[in-house]
Amino acid sequence: MKEPLSPDMTVGRLLEEHPELTAIVEEILSANCQNCPAAHNETLRLSAMLHGAELNELLRRLETARR
Repeated sequence: MKEPLSPDMTVGRLLEEHPELTAIVEEILSANCQNCPAAHNETLRLSAMLHGAELNELLRRLETARR
């Protein structure tokens, strides 16, 4: 069983470890995260807040896609 994603994981780390989730992240955050220099410092929690996205929805969609 995979360890759940943490809201404190950086967007950059998420995309490095799970490139298949890029489209979901970019859709929910309405941002091009792969080319954003802040992605390596911003957590999923902070990115959701800054982009007006619902953190729980982001995490739920990412977890569903990882299965």
